[in-house]
Amino acid sequence: TELHPSEEPPEFLAGAGDTEFGYGVVLSFQAIRSSTTWAFEGGNWINVTSVVGSVPVYTVVPAMAYDSTQGYTVFLQQLRASYTTNQSNQTWVLHDPLRLNLSTTQSVADVGQSLTYEISVTGGMGPYSVTVGSLPPGCTVPPNRNGSMEVACTLPQPGTFLFNVSATDQLGTALSVELPLTVSPALAVSASASPNPTTVGVPVALAALVSGGSPPVQSRWAISPGNGTLNATAGNYTFTSTGAYVATFQATDAAGATRVRTVSVEVYSAIVLEARANRTLVDAGMSIGFTATTTGGLLPLAYSWEFGDGGTATTNVTSHAYLVAGAYNATVWSNDSAASSAVARVSVQVNPALSVTAEANVTRVGLYAPVNFSGHIAGGTGPYTYWWDFGNAGSAYTATAVHAFTETGNQTVSLVVNDSLGASRTSTIEID
Repeated sequence: TELHPSEEPPEFLAGAGDTEFGYGVVLSFQAIRSSTTWAFEGGNWINVTSVVGSVPVYTVVPAMAYDSTQGYTVFLQQLRASYTTNQSNQTWVLHDPLRLNLSTTQSVADVGQSLTYEISVTGGMGPYSVTVGSLPPGCTVPPNRNGSMEVACTLPQPGTFLFNVSATDQLGTALSVELPLTVSPALAVSASASPNPTTVGVPVALAALVSGGSPPVQSRWAISPGNGTLNATAGNYTFTSTGAYVATFQATDAAGATRVRTVSVEVYSAIVLEARANRTLVDAGMSIGFTATTTGGLLPLAYSWEFGDGGTATTNVTSHAYLVAGAYNATVWSNDSAASSAVARVSVQVNPALSVTAEANVTRVGLYAPVNFSGHIAGGTGPYTYWWDFGNAGSAYTATAVHAFTETGNQTVSLVVNDSLGASRTSTIEID
């Protein structure tokens, strides 16, 4: 084997120097003072070996990737026949790849909320150049823009905005990232309950008006004391007992904003209604006194009567006369100011109206001759009382009577009949 120790080691220029871990690298070689065959060996990096031809002098080696972050020595050897006569080497330093991170706690927000963006630059070769491009209104960039910084924001107006930041290292690697931000008007709510105050058993309409906020907005009602809930913005809730309650409405939007409104609700006892009549058995045409009595409810109260024969009234105390005999139901409704209602009824029996006819067996008679009188009754409600009035000649108190006149001339005889309900009818007959 022939050695040539006097020959100088080959020199080479490589088109890679400081670079970043994980990136493909294109190696370019220029062997100086030699036109012989050169071999390129990648030392500890994935055992890559590539032969650089003797011609031309300038050769490009395909891309190769490093397997870890460390320093590597690149050898270039001059090969002659079956032995190596000279070699040269360079050491290349690897760096982690440049990384740029932009983060914040939320991508949606409401006007008036505060949030912070965090910017961090790692890897590559520092120092870094960090540039903030666009950013939402209300954000303040610190003057010292190094590898890590925080940008504080208090958002003054709604809209859709971009936060853009770019970073460049000393190797010339540049990265840029951006985050969108949607700012909604501030969340606002109002709440109401109707009717309020109310009464037991009456549905209360709970309603809330929600404006602004970042959608979706979650809302619910809670009733206390008790465990009543309503998982909606509006709906009906029925209280089952009296007392003072608090209805609480809460809305929370996607930006984490929460608004709470409370409504105090007073609940009174429900209406209890009773209907009475001063008499439940009458003759047709007689007046009946009706009274509706209530407890509970929320003043003022309203009343409505229907007597069953087409007659009506709108006061709690009233009167009515039935003109046709029969059985009737007088019905009364009462409503309070919270729309609570109750109904009651009273039954009435109506007999035909009392009528009386006085009769005599003769209408012309002589002195001292007896006359037979009788009264015929229809309708009314027995028992009955009778009173025959014969003028100055006397009277009788039975259904039939016998009387003799002792004076000459025309005589008027009257029959008055009263029934057990106080109805009174009179009938007269002339006797010559």
